[in-house]
Amino acid sequence: MFVWPGNYPTRPVVVDAQSYFEPYKNHPAVKFSDSLLLNEIFYFDELTEILLYLEEFPSTKFKYSLENSPYSEKTVVINE
Repeated sequence: MFVWPGNYPTRPVVVDAQSYFEPYKNHPAVKFSDSLLLNEIFYFDELTEILLYLEEFPSTKFKYSLENSPYSEKTVVINE
């Protein structure tokens, strides 16, 4: 709901989150994530799940290997 366009007036938490994150909508990382979703390279739940493989933010190092995961073939894109 944070990356797809649209308004969600009946969901106040979404409205608040959209307002909070509005300044970042043109950030390169957001644009890149958006392109992954729009081109169906990843789905939203997959992008979220991949975060569980990483060390705590702001680190971008892997805490767990992707070698035996469903994402093992997409490590180049994930690293990007």
